[in-house]
Amino acid sequence: MFYLVDENGQIMAGKGHNTFEADGMLNPGDLIIEADDFPVDKDVQWDFDLNDWVITDYPDILAANIRAERDKLLLEADKTTLKLLTTTGLTEEWKDYLQALRDVPQQSTFPTSVQWPTKP
Repeated sequence: MFYLVDENGQIMAGKGHNTFEADGMLNPGDLIIEADDFPVDKDVQWDFDLNDWVITDYPDILAANIRAERDKLLLEADKTTLKLLTTTGLTEEWKDYLQALRDVPQQSTFPTSVQWPTKP
């Protein structure tokens, strides 16, 4: 079975063969995925980093995925903040950003909806 997913991993179409109509369905960032073990009874989306389906309909799994994304953003921020700490010092914008990332699980709509902070 083949599935067409958009750049966010959302399923747009599925067919039992490897052809999709050339009616403008494909956009930059879209991907056709072959998957025989698609979990049909679950809400899922394609995770491009894991190269696999991610179940999104269970709050605990959704929360774990969000925490993993938050942790990834914190690790990426470490590279910048470490340089700032050793040179000019950590700015208030970076302090606020890091704290907002740490506070993601405390948001009132977590894990069903997350307001991600903007990186300085």
